[in-house]
Amino acid sequence: MIPKGVTSIGLQAFYGCSNLSSVTLPEGLRTIVRKAFYNCTSLIEITIPKSVDDINDDQSLGYSDNGAIPGFTIYGKAGTAAETYANTNGFTFIDIGNSREKGTLPSGIPIHSVLSGKRDSAARE
Repeated sequence: MIPKGVTSIGLQAFYGCSNLSSVTLPEGLRTIVRKAFYNCTSLIEITIPKSVDDINDDQSLGYSDNGAIPGFTIYGKAGTAAETYANTNGFTFIDIGNSREKGTLPSGIPIHSVLSGKRDSAARE
């Protein structure tokens, strides 16, 4: 959706794009400007690359006129602007670690245990 080589997403660039449900931003992107994805009411997940070092507004992602979008989740690498933004705004953050695929699980942990919030005994051994 957003081509490689783009380094900044501008002011209200995707404002009100209600058809967006998931966005993966390209590596090399540096800045997400004020309210870039504001009022994208169907957007519930976004993957932010480690190259992003500036999300310069508290309502750039995950907000609409009605406040925070329920269930909004940010995927990214621990210790990055993505994690800081998620923590500051109370959104779920999922560390994708060294994986390029969101949702990749460590070996031995069944997907049903993560979805249910419980690890079964086999996963602990």
